Amino acid sequence: MTLTDIADATIDLGELALLLGLTDRSSLHADGKTLESVTDHSIMLGLVACALAEVYAPDLDQGRIAIFCQVHDAVEGYAKDTSTLRLLSPAALADKANREGASFNRIEAQFAGKLPWLAYYIGEYERQNDYEALWVKAVDKLVVKITHILNRCAAPLRDGMTVAELTARYDAQYEELFGRNGYARDFPYLARLYRNLVDRELAIFAERLAEPVPAGAERIDPQKLRRLLDALRSPFLCNWDPGVAHATADLLDDPATRDTPGCQTLARALLRSFGIASE
Repeated sequence: MTLTDIADATIDLGELALLLGLTDRSSLHADGKTLESVTDHSIMLGLVACALAEVYAPDLDQGRIAIFCQVHDAVEGYAKDTSTLRLLSPAALADKANREGASFNRIEAQFAGKLPWLAYYIGEYERQNDYEALWVKAVDKLVVKITHILNRCAAPLRDGMTVAELTARYDAQYEELFGRNGYARDFPYLARLYRNLVDRELAIFAERLAEPVPAGAERIDPQKLRRLLDALRSPFLCNWDPGVAHATADLLDDPATRDTPGCQTLARALLRSFGIASE
């Protein structure tokens, strides 16, 4: 291996770092408009995970925690981010795993024999064989709540979620982290912090959903909304679970809720999904 080989690999590593800064996540900055990059997220995770560990897990190796924060999403430079705000289907999970696996193989091959540090620590993190890796994986789920709190739940609103849906998603995630078999069950402080952040986020979300649409804001065309409601209630036009479809239609048809930002956002998303928006 020559100095030129090392120089070429160093440039490649810098290029990957810049690519991570251009790789968007689904979460948003405090302005509720600017997409967070993988770099933004990794820096936030590093700051929060190390600061919390110093106070509440002083026996953990903060240097190892910092490394894991830096590399934990490095594969997304090539694989791109996958939003998990909603539970992924088995097919979507498999696709995510395949893309990230291919990205890891690319990184490993790209730097093999020259600068293997990155691939080594990605592998160490993914194996989740030590408390430092488990700590980072758990705090990773907390920092997303920080972005939602700072942007007043712009992402759940954008995605047309309801309070019940978001609550159920976080209850399931809490069990995955801190339940009897949860991977972060040995970090009780993080469990309490998780609940605190989620409670704050859900309170903001409920408040945002209750806000009336500002005067002068464009509302859904009534005829298109009626066509959407008919589609949701038709077993021939909608392949959803009938209970979910009818409950969604009732929510959008209720004068007390249909003009809230959440319902308006949900209706626009569904109009596009059913091909009605462009007609």
